[in-house]
Amino acid sequence: MGKLIIDNQLYDDWNKEFDVPEYSEEKLMDYLSKTYKIEEGGLLIDFHSPDAFTTDYIDLIILMRCEN
Repeated sequence: MGKLIIDNQLYDDWNKEFDVPEYSEEKLMDYLSKTYKIEEGGLLIDFHSPDAFTTDYIDLIILMRCEN
């Protein structure tokens, strides 16, 4: 999702401290709806922030983590 957000300018501001975009939930969801028909399902989304996605779009969540 990070590359998709940058390539399609789906952000409102750029965080200079971490050199990353601060994505816009509205722009992201509009793009996913128009381009990938997210409401129809069948997508695998790899993203660090689930805040943009309502439970209407989620069938399964897999949390991966590393331990030292």
